[in-house]
Amino acid sequence: MFPGIAVVVGAAVLLAACGDRKSGAKDDLGDAGFAMTAGDFFRAAESGDKAIVTRFLDGGFDIGTRDEAGDSVLHAVAARGPEEMLAFLLDRGMAIDLPGAGGRTPLAAAVVAGQAGKVRFLLRNGADPGIRDGDGFKPLMRAVEADRVGVVSELAPHVRQDLDTALLMASLLGKPEMIDTLTNYGASVYARTDDGRTGLMVAAGEGHLGAARMLVGIGANRFALDNEGRTAAEIAEAGGHLELAAELRDAPAATAFGLEEPAWPATELAALARSPEPAAGESPGTSAAGDAPPVPADGGGGADASAGAANQGQGPAAAGGAGALAGQGAGASARPTGGGAGVAPVSIEGATVSRQAGGGAVAKPAIVMRRYREPALPMLVESAAPGKARLRLLGGTPGESEVGEGAMVPGSRLKVVRVERRIDHSKLHDGEPRDVSLVEVEDTENGRRRQLVAGVAATAHDPLALVEDQASGRRYTVEAGDRFRSDGGDEYSVIDVRPNQVVLEHLGSGETVTLPLQGPRG
Repeated sequence: MFPGIAVVVGAAVLLAACGDRKSGAKDDLGDAGFAMTAGDFFRAAESGDKAIVTRFLDGGFDIGTRDEAGDSVLHAVAARGPEEMLAFLLDRGMAIDLPGAGGRTPLAAAVVAGQAGKVRFLLRNGADPGIRDGDGFKPLMRAVEADRVGVVSELAPHVRQDLDTALLMASLLGKPEMIDTLTNYGASVYARTDDGRTGLMVAAGEGHLGAARMLVGIGANRFALDNEGRTAAEIAEAGGHLELAAELRDAPAATAFGLEEPAWPATELAALARSPEPAAGESPGTSAAGDAPPVPADGGGGADASAGAANQGQGPAAAGGAGALAGQGAGASARPTGGGAGVAPVSIEGATVSRQAGGGAVAKPAIVMRRYREPALPMLVESAAPGKARLRLLGGTPGESEVGEGAMVPGSRLKVVRVERRIDHSKLHDGEPRDVSLVEVEDTENGRRRQLVAGVAATAHDPLALVEDQASGRRYTVEAGDRFRSDGGDEYSVIDVRPNQVVLEHLGSGETVTLPLQGPRG
């Protein structure tokens, strides 16, 4: 036989064999009740029938076929099929972040469908939770929108940088249980929108009573001010939500003005950080909208009820009470919240430590930030003149009051000790010198004093964070100016304490180490 003829004959044989396989596959599919169509291919995959899907593919069916909406079979299985089929399709070469209808990935499809197990599987296999869909939403935001609490529990450890935004979105949509869950993973009730609104203010503006109660219960402050100087109560009233406005405007008790003893914040913050891990199949945060407690009438600051109301049924996490946060003097040593006396060493090596676990080295943060507190006082110094200050009271019936040195702030336990003007170089003015009015007040019950700045929201103490050494389990309350020493003898200084991070400086090298906020389930 001539060579050219041999090639032609060989090709014909191969084509015939291929045709036979396709014909055989079609026959097999027909016998099983399937046709070589996109609809039946998706149906087989969603049912988890690997044998039938294999026959489709062996018969030449394109694995990348899309449905009418534009989704691939991987999207369909992520939303409605078994996890084993996801693994099968990925093994056959499908891209895990393949865009589908509306630009959504299979991960996003699983999120919207509330498939927490498949969300976990996709994340473990490299799915990117930061990809935005065609509308600009990441999977976490879709989970909040769809009220998928269990899914959020899977996503949260992978997207900590987005938790505050998610909390603001949950507040906007009025989702109390979602708010509870997000804060359990580290979202901060101190998070603000670009115009200075907290989650409580956002919920108040929309009239979401259950969400507002939940936020106050987990530490949101009724007396915080937005960029326009409005409280949540005033925002609710402007929106016509009078019932909510009335709850948020309840007159504060005298304890809401307190500058408490130094040991109190550490005790409460430690209790807040001890919420237990959820049982298998459960999501953190057991409170539902109907179970949310009413907004307390005794101050509702970052201290009041910040422990008790939100995490119902979670044991030590529910410990705490009104007036539990105290003022702390900046510059003191880091204060341990448990264990022996004094400051125990903590392990920080560039914020990570390598340890042997199961025979291999595992890198994980040695120190993490667990909680943040900066409770606002229900008052604002509007202006000051020699010997007297004009105060704006934020709870109860709003109004201004002029208080002279030696006089009590109306309805409080605070006495005005001194009013003065001076040149200030604080970070509030980016270090630039500025003429400011200062009002020094004294808590008449414990003698603690604090200086309040005119025009700046008044707080019961400087920003305070709880940090935890994951190696030893010890916890410490820290504020700007604190110093502590690592196990290796390195000294660190706390540069700043912010709602979502603590910034440290390694005093030997000058290196800056940032500890992100990671909630009690971090």
